[in-house]
This record gives sequence, C-alpha cells and structure tokens, in this order.
Amino acid sequence: MAERSRTRRQRLCSWCFKSFTKDEHLARHVRTHTREKPFVCTICKKAFSRHDSLLRHSRSHRSSSAIPSTSAAHSTENDAIHPPLNRHDEQVSPFNNEYSIGAHEAPTSPDRLSSFGSRYPHAGHPGSAFHSLTNPAQHPTVVGSNVEESAQSNFDGAVAGLPTPGSQSRLTGLDPSLHDSSQDGSWICGNASTQIPAWFADDDFDLGALNSEILMSTANWVPPGTSGQYQNEPERDTLRPLVEDTLPSREDLVKTHWYTFMGISRTGHTTPDTGPEPTQVDEAYRASLAVKLQPHMPFLPLPSTDFLNICIQMYFTKFHPVFPIVHAPTFRPSAKSSLLLLSICSIGSLFVGSSHAASKGVKVFETLNKAILSSWEKYFSRQGPETIALIQAALIGQTFGLLSGRQKDLLIAQTFHGTLLVWAKRATLSKCKRASDYISLSEVFHAPQKAWKRWIQAEEQNRLLAGIHVHDVEISELFLTDTYLRHSPEKLPPLSDDDLWAATTVEVWSGTIMSRLPDSRMHETQSRPPDTTADQAPLQLSPLSSNGFHAYLELEGLGTSAVEANNTNSPTQRQYCEDNLMAFYESHIGPNKEHSRDPYCLPVLWHSIFFSLYANANRLELVIGKEGFTESQNHIAYARSWASSPDGQRCALHAALILRELEQENIGTEPPIHIPRIIFRAALIWFCYTRFGSDTANSQQNMEFSELQKIGLDHQRLLFEANGFKASRPTTAESSTFCGLMDILPRAGHWGISQLFSSILNLLLPDVKDDERYAR
Repeated sequence: MAERSRTRRQRLCSWCFKSFTKDEHLARHVRTHTREKPFVCTICKKAFSRHDSLLRHSRSHRSSSAIPSTSAAHSTENDAIHPPLNRHDEQVSPFNNEYSIGAHEAPTSPDRLSSFGSRYPHAGHPGSAFHSLTNPAQHPTVVGSNVEESAQSNFDGAVAGLPTPGSQSRLTGLDPSLHDSSQDGSWICGNASTQIPAWFADDDFDLGALNSEILMSTANWVPPGTSGQYQNEPERDTLRPLVEDTLPSREDLVKTHWYTFMGISRTGHTTPDTGPEPTQVDEAYRASLAVKLQPHMPFLPLPSTDFLNICIQMYFTKFHPVFPIVHAPTFRPSAKSSLLLLSICSIGSLFVGSSHAASKGVKVFETLNKAILSSWEKYFSRQGPETIALIQAALIGQTFGLLSGRQKDLLIAQTFHGTLLVWAKRATLSKCKRASDYISLSEVFHAPQKAWKRWIQAEEQNRLLAGIHVHDVEISELFLTDTYLRHSPEKLPPLSDDDLWAATTVEVWSGTIMSRLPDSRMHETQSRPPDTTADQAPLQLSPLSSNGFHAYLELEGLGTSAVEANNTNSPTQRQYCEDNLMAFYESHIGPNKEHSRDPYCLPVLWHSIFFSLYANANRLELVIGKEGFTESQNHIAYARSWASSPDGQRCALHAALILRELEQENIGTEPPIHIPRIIFRAALIWFCYTRFGSDTANSQQNMEFSELQKIGLDHQRLLFEANGFKASRPTTAESSTFCGLMDILPRAGHWGISQLFSSILNLLLPDVKDDERYAR
C-alpha cells in the first residue's frame, strides 16, 4: 500500500510525450502546441480546449444512449470511446501498439496530425496508427467508412477530420482557372469590368484536403527509426508561457523602436558616493576648467582619394537630381569648399551600396558637424562664395542626419535646424529676387562669364532657401510639430528654370537666357546689340516655364496649409486647400504624367497631403505605441471611429494610389527625401484601417470623393481592389495593400530611415514572434 502511494501517476502529452504529474500542468502545456481546441468528441465532433470539459460533455451522450454491458467486447469498445472518470488523467499515446482505428478511437484532427507528421513522421511500427493512415487499403472497409465520415465533417464546416482516399482528386478537380496561368485578373482601376481574379481560392477550396496532402507528402522526409532522437530533445515550447508573461507589450516594443526614441543610457553600476566637491576656486579648479573649455575634436583620417571620388560621383548622379542645391557644372573641389566636399562625400557614401562605405560616411558626418559648428560664427555675417559653400555643407549634412536611420542623427538634425533658420530669415529680410535680376542684358552680351558666375551665386542662394523650406516641412512632418517658416507662395524663394540651372557652359546658358526674354526685347536684341549704358536694367524674363524644384516646393507648402486646416477643423479652410490641390494637379501633375519623368514624385506627395487633411497622424501613431501601451489605450476610440468613417476610407484610397504610383517607378532611380516618410504614413493608415475599422451602414453608402472623381477614378472599384477584391475590408495579415507598402518601404532607395521605418512596421504584424521574424 505504501508502495502504491509513492507511485506518481504520469500524464503524457499526446504531442511530444512529455510527462506531467498534474492535470493543469498538462493542460497548460497542451496550449503551447496549438491555439485550437484539441479535444474532439468522437460522436458529435464538438471541440473543446480542455480534456475534462470533453469528459463532462461525454456524459450527455452516455446518459442519452443505452450502453450494453453483457458483452465484454462492447464494454471494451465503450471504454475506448469514453474513458472512465476515475482514469481521466491517463493519456494514451496514439503511437503505442494498443492504439488503432479498429478500436473506434477518435480520429486525430488535422492540426494535431500535422504536428505529428512533421516531428514524428515514422513513429511506431508498420502497424501503428500513422502508418495505417497513409496506407488505407490495408484496413477493413469499416475503417475506411469511419475515416470518410470524419473527413466529410470537415467539408460540412465542423472540425477537420482525416483525409479520404479521394481527397487528392477532389483537390485537383477544382476550377481549371486555378491552374490556368493565362488567366489574368486585372488590377487596373480604370477597367470598368473589374472582376475577382480567377486565380483566387474561393469558398469551395478544400483547405483540409490540401493540408492532408502536405501531411502525407512529408511522411517520407525523415528516415525510419529517427523518431527517438526527437523524443529526447528538450521541449522549448514548455517555457514559452512563462516567458511571454514577462515580455513587454507590442506597444511598448514599438515605443523603444520608434524613430524619435532616445533611450536612457545606463552603465549597470551604482555610482559610489563621493566626498563634497571643492567650493574654493584654486589653481587645480582653474586647470580643470581650462581642460573642459577645450573643444574635443576627434581626429579623423580622411578616406582614400578613390573613396572620395566615388562618393562625389554617387552624390551628383543619385542625390543631386532630387535635391539640386549645388551647381554641378561649375562645382570644383577647392580649399574654400573643403567642408562642402566632405559633406557631399558623407551623403554620397549612402549610395555606394555597402555598409562599410556608409560607416565611413557616418564618421565623416559626425566630425563635419562639429567642424561646421566651431567655424559658424566666422562665416555667419559674411557674404560671398565661402558663406554659400558653408551653408550648403550644413544643409547637406542636415539631410544626412534626416536620412541616415539613426535616432541620434535625427535629434542632431532637429536641433541644428534652428541655426539654418536664423541664416534663412536674415537672408530674406529684404524681398528675394530672381537670379536674373542681378544681371543685365549688357553683361550677358559683353561679359557672359562674369554674368554667369553672378547668376549662379544668386541662384544657389535661392535654392539654399528652398532647401531649408523643404527641411522645415520634413522635420515638421517627422516630429509632428509646427513649421518655423511661412510656406505661402509669396514667401517662397523664386527659382529659375531647370534648363538654365542645368546649362553646362556659358554659351548654352547665355543662349537659353536670351530665349527667355519677352518678344519685344528679343526682337530689339536681334536688331542691334545692347548698349552698355542703356541696357543696365535687370533682365525681365518670362514667367517660369518648367521648374520641378519650384513645383515641389509649392506642393510642400500646400501640405503645411493642409495641416493647419485639419488642426483648426474649419470646413472652409479645408475646401480652400482642396481647391488649391486640384489646381496644382491640373497644372503640374496631369499634363506631365505620361510624358516626362518626375524626379520629385509629385503624385505621391500630392496624395499624401490628403492624410494631413483627413487624419490625425499623431493620434494614429500614439495608438500603435509611439508612447507605450498606457498612452495607446487613450486613442483606441478615435482610431475605431476614424477607421470606420468616410475619412478613413478616403485616406486608405489615397494610400493605395500611393502604392500604385511607387510600383511604377524605375528600380534604378533614387526617390526624393519625402518618400520613406510617406510610405510609412500610408502603411500606418492601412494598419489602422484594417485593425480598428469595421464596415458599417454609413461606410457602405455611396460616398463621393471629389478629388478622385476629378482625376477620373471610381472610388468604389478602387476600394474593392485595394481590399483584396472583397466587398468588406480585410484583416491586417491578409491585406495585400498593407503588405505591398511594407514590402516596398525597405526597397525605397538607399536611405537608412527606410529600414528604421520598416522595423517599426514589422512589430505590428500579428502572431509573429521576434525569433520567427525574417531578417532582411
């Protein structure tokens, strides 16, 4: 009796055969293998998550049916179906010799069978249950009928059962369009006959049969007799519930990975108590103070000449077309432009394509930033080429800080932005003039080289002011703060045409600028050369004919007005902003969309401005965890209300159009600096739209979005395609638009901030653990 009391009953897990001494331990362990309900009633096929719940349920069947007790065979069969209550804690292994379908044991569910097949494909001897399942012909007819009934229950919507011998033919006998590669489901919104693509898996697709076929095909992967080594392996999943309890929430993970998050630096050691600091100013205190006042400039050996040359080449071929603030035809490395040269090399290193080159660029940026700060006062009050070169170097360095993908570089860029603003406001105290206003017609004829240099200096200053305006908008959008400058059209610096800026020689430049004169002055110039005394007035050129950078600057200004309209919640101001956006589209985007390449991706920027009009980006960022879990709970109600409203649909449609525009871009072209931010914001829009939104009666009404109608798009058809060819919105995991935005973001150029944004979005994916994420 004492020997029996010392014997501890063992509970075996039917998945991994791990033993337990308590039922609750076994039940908790079973839930680590699957989130489904693993215990299935053999009579009504009802599923339960706990074994004792199944036993209680079985009593209803036993009380409602007469169980014969005169036959020993029937008694044994009944015990196999319904174990006695005093033996409910004993788990029978499905791979032992007593287990067989002939005993009418409950058929294993496909999820559990898949787990068995992948980890123990050949467990047991040839007469075991798994071997019998893969060889149905070796069993009596009655066994096959039971299996077919179990499989048929899956087709009727119950818990999936075992595959029938004809499941493969059923799978391959689906609609031939699933196998016809010539079927092309159109994804173009302009197609009036848009249908669900034929290659989609419809509701009749037999997923249970597909899983069973995969299970049977994996039975031959592992050689026989190797199941024992898997049984002896430690079970890692048993510790998962305890580990998950201590892990931070998804919102707290997003907070620590946010692009503006600056963690607290800790050494891990307790600072020892020190004696009282000396309060008397003595010689030792003076010496230490002198040391602290010395600037600590790290000595950086410059990279090789070959590295500098390739970085300069990458700058002017990749970055210069999207941010033209340096006159490329006349730029020459010199002592006066040494800091500008290093700044060009720092941002050009991001386009080389190797992490080694980018790390060198980071070191150059860190040293260069301190050098510019230490010499700023020497050039601040001056005018001339040296001052322009220093400000160009500072602005390019600011761009590096915005795009490098390091949080501390973003902080440096935000902090140093104020210094550039001081110069910009001092430069615009007097009204900005066009570069052509600084030269006369006589100078163009008699001293074209001198006139060209003066024109270049004036145009570079105007483009520097334009670049600071662009940075002011981008920093405002990244940090969700107010802008420091006014971006109304009358406050923007005037820029010259692109062909004048791209002229490579003075002859080309002078001929181009003469063609910009009004007809009367052009006729007068052709009849007689200008007189040196009579034609000293500034050149009065025709209005701008083609200037992409100025259009880009104007559209950025419209974005700031959209933010103001959203903050004031004024319908009149919002309508005024919409009218300006439509006017801009008709004058800059519509006519040129099919003819010339746009290096600034103006359609993408145009669609993103509607985010500022109809969504509160700050609250959407907070709800996903920008400030942690506690703060996110305060914005869930707004996210649900917005995602289910027409405004949420409107923003989702513009985000889908942004994805379409970016998918049409050439993979070899470098996007402008606003593209990573816009893709991240569009993905955030679609995450909240699918995660928090629901289709209500109001959202299903025929809402008309005026801007989409004016550009010729049917918003109902577009929303149907963006939802994955569904009438209702998809879940986040199955949203093709959200996945497409996530896929294109890390491939959007060489910017490190694209990778940083992508890492934040990866944390939003559901049911994916950190150790299971694919490292790009």
